[in-house]
Amino acid sequence: MSDRPVFNLNSRKLLVVVISLQLSFLGLIALNSLGLGIPILRQVIGFLYLTFVPGILLLGALRINNFNLTEVILYSVGLSLSFLMGIGALINSLYLFIGISKPISELPLIYTISFTVILLCIIFHYRNKEFELLLPNLGDFLSPSILLFVLPILLAVFGTYFLRFHESNFLLLILIALISLIPFLAIYHVSSKFYPLLIFSIALSLLLYASAASPYIREWDACIELYTANLVKANSLWDPGIPTSHNAMLSIVILRPIYSILLRISLPEAFTLTSPFLFSLVPVVLYEISRRVVKSQSRDEIAFLSCSFFMFFWMFYTTMANLYRQQIAML
Repeated sequence: MSDRPVFNLNSRKLLVVVISLQLSFLGLIALNSLGLGIPILRQVIGFLYLTFVPGILLLGALRINNFNLTEVILYSVGLSLSFLMGIGALINSLYLFIGISKPISELPLIYTISFTVILLCIIFHYRNKEFELLLPNLGDFLSPSILLFVLPILLAVFGTYFLRFHESNFLLLILIALISLIPFLAIYHVSSKFYPLLIFSIALSLLLYASAASPYIREWDACIELYTANLVKANSLWDPGIPTSHNAMLSIVILRPIYSILLRISLPEAFTLTSPFLFSLVPVVLYEISRRVVKSQSRDEIAFLSCSFFMFFWMFYTTMANLYRQQIAML
């Protein structure tokens, strides 16, 4: 397989992508307000915008340019989540002093996040003109081995659909059998540069299998988290004076309401649909850490098998799949 990059993402091209995403998201919100909303598109574009854009701009503004693609994605998501939680907590306190009684609502969030992203774009443009990110060769993703990445996710999506609406777990049983074989296939037939993508695919499949099969929030802690987040969304305001540990978690009282409001999805969906994607990045982080710890010529393979052990341990896709605040804390 060729190592030649198909696309060189420099600072100018990145800013074009960011502005395009922002305009697309704002346009979809405007269409929704006119009653002309496009199903799913607002959710997909909005999730990409909120989860990646603020973080990658912060990364560029800090002039940190020595990361590979996997590291850029991981740090972008981590910084974006921190940004959303921080900006939400900030406006929740400050906007009350200027007469905005419902800061955690659609218009204040849209105006604040959009303005801040534009400000970050300006800072990024003047501080980091040397930004450069080499993307993989597109031809690598057209090889037959790409089925190893796509098939588990497809089986998880369709398997949860059939389980939820037709009470059949046949596809999910196939998924479990396939996932158990993937480490053996990957070690001998997949290039190590695709290991992060493969780990993400396995983790996402297992978490979708665990959490998306039911539209309801499960586990005691998760129900309290949902109740606490719902208080914020219903009042369009977070009251930090409520003396519970769940109310002190910004990932519950700020992050989930922001996703729910701006993506126009219910709070249970903000938990069950966004959490599998976000928590699936934790094994990828562990893989990058393991590669640095292991001192061996086979460090990539050892790191991959170590992360597979972590994902295959039942706590990962059962108990942890329903501990939403702990997922964000681990990430």
